[in-house]
Amino acid sequence: MVKLSRRQRTDEAILRATLDIILSGKKLTKTLICSETPCSPATLFRFYPDIEVARANCFRGAAAKEYSQPFYKGVELALDRHSTLINRLTAIIDVQNAYVHTHLTYIKEVMRASLTDDSAPDTPAKLNKDLCHRLAQDTLGLNAALEDINMLEAQLQQLIGFNAMLSGYQVASSSSVPYIDHCKLMAKAILSQLKTSTQRHRLMPLRDKPSVSSRLQSVR
Repeated sequence: MVKLSRRQRTDEAILRATLDIILSGKKLTKTLICSETPCSPATLFRFYPDIEVARANCFRGAAAKEYSQPFYKGVELALDRHSTLINRLTAIIDVQNAYVHTHLTYIKEVMRASLTDDSAPDTPAKLNKDLCHRLAQDTLGLNAALEDINMLEAQLQQLIGFNAMLSGYQVASSSSVPYIDHCKLMAKAILSQLKTSTQRHRLMPLRDKPSVSSRLQSVR
């Protein structure tokens, strides 16, 4: 484990306090941040003259990664333990169903932050997009047409990830449908469309690229 410098520890303390305050629903102020950290107002000002920068940065700090870990760890296990798309999606839906009911406030704040800051390479929103791209590519094979991979990736983004969890939860709630049932219907539609696409490829004349494969490989 890399030992953090004093400056890094102070920065992490500020970001952790900022995230905790945001998730508590309290108004983010410099006074409140100082009360939750060993920082004096002068120290806080040296690090973050504008606390809105701390608000943005807190979603890339260690505390945010801890909040995100149950989701990413669950998805990783779903990919490792299953070898078919239907089983993987079923497992991921179970992970998301548990996560959305225990981290809904965090999901909302992550997506709100993503609206104003999408440049960070390690934000949950971007990691979710990368996950869907890898899963689509793994499902169709490395030699699949880019348009097919992009199409499946776009479909998976409607089901998997922080944005999908939030929008899916809101749609399900407004329709008085359990979130998990909403996700299962979406997964069924994706699988049905993928099956139709696979059959269409099989009926077409052979070309240079191999046919679409329904077998998944590990994406680790």
